[in-house]
Amino acid sequence: MIEKNTSFPLLLEQRVSKLSANINLPEPQSGEFFFRLVRLPVEGVETVVDVYSRGYRLFIRLSRILSSLRKLEIDSDADYEKHCFNRVPVEISVVPCDPTEPIVREIRRGSPFDLESRLLDEPEEAHYFVFHTDSKDCVARAISSPHGSGGCELWTRLICYSYGAEQNPPRRFFRRDLLVSQ
Repeated sequence: MIEKNTSFPLLLEQRVSKLSANINLPEPQSGEFFFRLVRLPVEGVETVVDVYSRGYRLFIRLSRILSSLRKLEIDSDADYEKHCFNRVPVEISVVPCDPTEPIVREIRRGSPFDLESRLLDEPEEAHYFVFHTDSKDCVARAISSPHGSGGCELWTRLICYSYGAEQNPPRRFFRRDLLVSQ
């Protein structure tokens, strides 16, 4: 059930973030970066795509929520306590990344800093969240249904590149022991 003063997309993003892999921020002024894109589609798998650097290496880490938290949230208004204890399957994978990967080139170009926020409090819209730091500055942005909207080219590129990057990590680690919590 959505708490007062909390929008649906923000609540959903918080729940997905609690179930996804931990954020490993780079040391300040290290020159390393961390980028997170949270995809909350209307239908399909809620996914967190992390791209980050460690030393001279790059990595892609995926967290896939394999049961729809959106559906659970919408369907469980009166029965939330019962649904809180349902096991939510989460798959987390990580793989080294090639520096020529399109999403890496876009991140290094500084595109996350140029994103605009246009978040709507609409449960029937797709929502996307970005958090990015280059170890000097950081940015957090969000948008609802950018595909087909004017002025959302950067969002569309990052989202499309994230689907390509998602093909790299093998599907090998599956966590069944996580619970949905408020």
